[in-house]
Amino acid sequence: QQGRRFLSFLFSWNVNFIKMIHGTVKNQLQFFPRSLMEYISEVYFRAWKKVSGEFLEILEHNCIQDFMHHGIHLPRSSSVHSKVREMLIYFHKQSKVRQGVEEMLYRLYKPILWRALKARNSEVRSNAAFLFVDAFPVRDPSFNAEEMDNEIQKQFEELFSLLEDPHPVVRSTGILGVTQITSKYWEMIPPTILADLLKKLTGELACDITSADVRCSVFKCLPIILDNKLSHPLLEQLLPVVKHSLHDNSEKVRVAFVDMLLKVKATKAAKKSEGNNFAICGMKKGKIAIMVFSFLAIAETWFDSTAKLLKKIMLKDDLSYTEKIRMNHEVHVLQLTHCLLFVFQVLNNVLSTADVASMASLLEITVILWKSIHKALDHNEDAKEYAIRKFASVLPEYFKEFKDDRCTTPLVILASFMPPAAIPTFSCGVISRLRNIDNSADQSKYDTLIDCMCRWGKVGHVLELICDWLSDTLVQRKSIKTSERRVRIHVTHESKPELALDYTEYLLTHPVNRGCLLSVPKQKLKKLLKILGAAKDVLGSILNATDAGSGNCKQATALRAFSLFCRFSIHLQNKFSEDGKDPLSLLKETGAWIESQVVPFVRANDQEDGILKHNNVSELIFKAYLTVCKDVIMVGLGDTMLQVKLLDMCLLVIQTGRGGFCVPVLLYSLKEIIEASVTQNTGSDEVNNLFCAVQIVFQKVLECVAQILKQQHEEGIQLIHSIQMPLGEFIHAVQCWQSSCPAVHQGVVSTLLAAIIAEINYMLQKASTEKDLTLPKTSSDLPPLSSSLMAIILKSVNVVRSFLCELMKYILSEESEGTLSLASTVCILNIIKGKHKASLLKDIAPAVQRKLIACRDSATEELSSMER
Repeated sequence: QQGRRFLSFLFSWNVNFIKMIHGTVKNQLQFFPRSLMEYISEVYFRAWKKVSGEFLEILEHNCIQDFMHHGIHLPRSSSVHSKVREMLIYFHKQSKVRQGVEEMLYRLYKPILWRALKARNSEVRSNAAFLFVDAFPVRDPSFNAEEMDNEIQKQFEELFSLLEDPHPVVRSTGILGVTQITSKYWEMIPPTILADLLKKLTGELACDITSADVRCSVFKCLPIILDNKLSHPLLEQLLPVVKHSLHDNSEKVRVAFVDMLLKVKATKAAKKSEGNNFAICGMKKGKIAIMVFSFLAIAETWFDSTAKLLKKIMLKDDLSYTEKIRMNHEVHVLQLTHCLLFVFQVLNNVLSTADVASMASLLEITVILWKSIHKALDHNEDAKEYAIRKFASVLPEYFKEFKDDRCTTPLVILASFMPPAAIPTFSCGVISRLRNIDNSADQSKYDTLIDCMCRWGKVGHVLELICDWLSDTLVQRKSIKTSERRVRIHVTHESKPELALDYTEYLLTHPVNRGCLLSVPKQKLKKLLKILGAAKDVLGSILNATDAGSGNCKQATALRAFSLFCRFSIHLQNKFSEDGKDPLSLLKETGAWIESQVVPFVRANDQEDGILKHNNVSELIFKAYLTVCKDVIMVGLGDTMLQVKLLDMCLLVIQTGRGGFCVPVLLYSLKEIIEASVTQNTGSDEVNNLFCAVQIVFQKVLECVAQILKQQHEEGIQLIHSIQMPLGEFIHAVQCWQSSCPAVHQGVVSTLLAAIIAEINYMLQKASTEKDLTLPKTSSDLPPLSSSLMAIILKSVNVVRSFLCELMKYILSEESEGTLSLASTVCILNIIKGKHKASLLKDIAPAVQRKLIACRDSATEELSSMER
């Protein structure tokens, strides 16, 4: 204690001492133990309380604010970062109990915190978010009531922005912050804001498809709110929405969800009546209890226990068997093995092999338990050999006995755990099974068989089958004449090209299987690529209205093969990329082929002879290529050259006014281009040209939609519905990366404004009665395109702000001169006012009023002049 007082006294001894002491502390910070950080923080805090004048100014700006800067900008991997954060947390705690600390924190955070929350670097935003949340509310106690309200409102808007951040770590930090703040200040926060925040958590972030970590954060943090009893009525309404998270495909999300349910059930406010929405907790918890206590009950034999388990599982038909039970798995696998043998041979009076549901459940449980111990078995050769031997001895009999799909699926999975030599009667017939599957079979008929071949390292046999079937359909075989007489044995097998494409797509879609496929020798993979590439010749023949080359290949088959060719070429070149060779060269060559051979048919006039029936084919080819390129850009493989060429080609199609077929995919592509480009050097000429192309294409897209809506109203309405989601995601991406690409942001927002005003102007011009001139109250009162655009804009406060800034520029410009333009502006403002706080309009409303007065005066002068 005396030592800390002495050190804090040194800060007030000499001004130069402050910088020297602070520099020494920073240099030694990495060597200090975590337990010492509270004492170091106390030294700085004591010094801050004692000093004044020049000493205080230097201590605040050179020391405390320096720690704030490092707390935001140090990488989390740094050993110093957590220690700096602890020092700042100490000051945050003091702000709640010591006078003057809150004002100091507000003053020192102001120049760095708000800017850091908008930084390009996601880690900086995440660090800033943590400090912001821990210090909340960051305010000056000397503010009057209005200033305080505005500041708190601004900080709540920052919280909403954190929840909408493009990076999952920042969103997770925002979730933690929202739950802590709402739990602590529940009585002080307006009910509408509380409802909006919690709806954001339960309605959107709890099912965030882009990040399992975000979904997990929601369920880890919601129990924080439950600690405040006042939150229970609202949560009682909102929590049932997340019930499907029990079946989330991420294990950590499921675990977090169950932990939250246990917290809910333990909460005193959770009633136990049947009508309560929280009854979901008992139901889900009951499933877990069934699983835990039924595998091996103490007072029952292992077989009776297992039989009971099966009956309970049959009652709970929505129970996912992907959950793993942490118990003595080796024992249970062997017990279930004995149980299967026993049931099969003797115990028909308890469980019969004819009871498909029960037997399937038993097999599924066996698969679960084997999966959960496969790593342990790899380290215990004796146990592994014993399990394989036991199952290998009975599997052939099971395959003969069980023909139902629900039984054969777990049997095939069990077979995949064993070496193929252990079960030759099954392993030798897998390719035959795949060959005999019906052409239009569902994926469930073949997925486990292909998984099994991949696990055995025999995917090459599947590849040969695929090549045989596709080559019969896509490749034109030349007849070879020979003078020699030969005896040939022909084994006729029906070619199934659609099924071959199903197999190919399944192999490419699943990462594990794709890795197995790409491990096949390069020559075999090139053979498949060449066969798939023959689809271009078939499609070219269809476009040119020649039968040569198309043979017996269906149009849909050729289109699927072409799409898979594009996808497979990327995987293949990425796997075997050579030094100096462009890994996207084949995709770019395909793009050149589309530009020269396909785009002319898309652009051709519908009235030209012979064109109409081939327009649809060319559109489908173009759309398939665009979809693949969008996915390539999304995973970070698409370079700037590919993106520019793609947009140029899209522009050729969109400008014709008949590009509606590709608009949804094109909007998704624009979104991916924006997100991919912000990681590059935004000052380069290539990226700037790309950003210009994005703006032009987006403008042409809206023009195309408007044109289709005007010429073919029903088709236009369907198109507007189909672009709602991709357009919303594109606008959200542009808004999120506003600081990285301001020109694109300004261009996109101005295009949105121009499209909305143009359509409202047209509506007002057509108005013939007073009823038609009714001021719209919601976006649904607007014409179709404007209604859709305004609905998307109104979803985000940040987008609304940007839109209002652009609207303000429009009002102040000469473009807004005239009654129609001002009337359209008033319509827009009235809709925004009905959805968001009126404070957003405090700057723009007076400007509109001045314009209206000027317009009225001008009209009065003209009338007076005419009368004279």
